[in-house]
Amino acid sequence: MKKFLFLTICFAVMTSAINAQSEGWKGVKATYNNFELEDADAISSFSVGYVQGFKILESLPVFVEGGANAIYTAGDIAEGVKYTSFAAEIPVNIGYKFNIDDNISLFPFVGVTARYNITGEIEDGEDADKFQYGWQIGLTANYANYNLGVSYGADLNEIYEETKTTSIKISVGYNF
Repeated sequence: MKKFLFLTICFAVMTSAINAQSEGWKGVKATYNNFELEDADAISSFSVGYVQGFKILESLPVFVEGGANAIYTAGDIAEGVKYTSFAAEIPVNIGYKFNIDDNISLFPFVGVTARYNITGEIEDGEDADKFQYGWQIGLTANYANYNLGVSYGADLNEIYEETKTTSIKISVGYNF
């Protein structure tokens, strides 16, 4: 039931954003993710994705930003124990765009993520939970069409028995 409610909220936010004003952005990004499992070593993850921002208030620069990412994760979570996964992620954020000048802006945001682990297992054969959902908070700095972002987030459910994840992400991107 929680998964259904979460997906319904994501769909409602995206639908309202699509019906909002056309002012916004579309772009691509690449992300490095320092992915940490509870009681385990941090491992690296890389993703590529598409992002789109929609202005939702006429009087203020408040935007909903949605996207889709393909994520590859691989590394040792403990001595001799490997974890690998390939996942698809849909982030939905809301934020305020501070325009510093014509070419520079800052976009602090908070949001939710839904991730489907297409493949994912620990070397000992334990499968990862197929569906993850979580939250994130971050900041994107834009210069002309280029951007640099940093965010922190955590899963709200377990990826496998008694284990949740947290992550710090650094991304670079280009807006069309």
